Amino acid sequence: MVNFNKQLCNGIDKCESNGVCIVVCALDAIENINNYPKINEDACTECELCVRNCPNRAFSL
Repeated sequence: MVNFNKQLCNGIDKCESNGVCIVVCALDAIENINNYPKINEDACTECELCVRNCPNRAFSL
């Protein structure tokens, strides 16, 4: 399961990569909820694109 650490995230509107986690998710398993990424665990296949692309390392396995 991919984990998201909100304390490491600046929020999507302040993300230096403009919310790249949402953009790179090919299955649309991440959405913007109150300016923070929210993972849909049922849709996530743990491809690790969010983990590899987050500039703040807010995602992990």
